Amino acid sequence: MKVPIFFFTLFCEILLGGSLILTLFLPRFRVWPPPERKSWQYFFTWGLTIVSSGGVFILGILDWDNFIVHDWVRYPFGIGLIIFSFILVIWGVRTLGIYATQGLGGEFIREGPYRFSRNPQYIGDITLLLGYILLCNSILAGITGLLGIVWLVLAPLRKNLGLWSGLAMLIKIINLRYRGSYHYGAVNTVANTRLETV
Repeated sequence: MKVPIFFFTLFCEILLGGSLILTLFLPRFRVWPPPERKSWQYFFTWGLTIVSSGGVFILGILDWDNFIVHDWVRYPFGIGLIIFSFILVIWGVRTLGIYATQGLGGEFIREGPYRFSRNPQYIGDITLLLGYILLCNSILAGITGLLGIVWLVLAPLRKNLGLWSGLAMLIKIINLRYRGSYHYGAVNTVANTRLETV
């Protein structure tokens, strides 16, 4: 039972992570954040996220205590991380609001947990997965949980795409200069292209 769940969860996480990486390098193919609630991107991202999270949870139960941390000390640390993550995520959702939490936009917040981090909910979700992996001591939950963490690390990069667009613009300018067609008009064209893709 756990092997098919493992591979299905893995498949969903690879789809989710692959679409996010594609979004980072091809901004016009935008999966995250979704443009609106009724978009295919919204259902695709949140559907795969829910299925993947459920898969990690089920694998942790089915494959319980099947890895290397057999000491009792994993219980207080794992439970402590889970409790901390719930507090951080709930605090973040209450501060930011449900709409913006779903990736649907919102105003720039500088209060609550956002005084300390631009992405406290992602930090909370990462901490939750780490705590759950430690608590379950499961190799299958560990593999799928770590893939989930990779997605949670990459997801904020799409929201901060200015860095990626700036790098793309720099590469285009270097390329224009190398070809000998560097002039202010070309730079303006590249800059306008950058603004359209962000």
